[in-house]
Amino acid sequence: LEHILANNSGMVTVYAVARPGLRSSFILKRKDRLRLKYVKNARNAKYIITNYRRKRAFWPSFWLEYDRIPDDYKEYYTVKVNCEKICGAYKVSDLSCLIHTRPSK
Repeated sequence: LEHILANNSGMVTVYAVARPGLRSSFILKRKDRLRLKYVKNARNAKYIITNYRRKRAFWPSFWLEYDRIPDDYKEYYTVKVNCEKICGAYKVSDLSCLIHTRPSK
């Protein structure tokens, strides 16, 4: 999240694949946290963040589909430990691919 915010100005839309992606924003300064807008649909986000937790072979196939990153998102930033990805951010390659929804009243 810090890398995403440092390389973007204004509000940034983010889809978190898992709960840690939502909670990790609490370590940020309040002014930075307020720049993040979490969305419920990956197709509404400029960035998707994941912790890769469900990428293991023993997870049921419906979880793997839930975690699948859409093809039009490209790897943007990754954290590795012992050559294993532990968290990553994906950025939409073409902003016209985003689904724009009206704000609820």
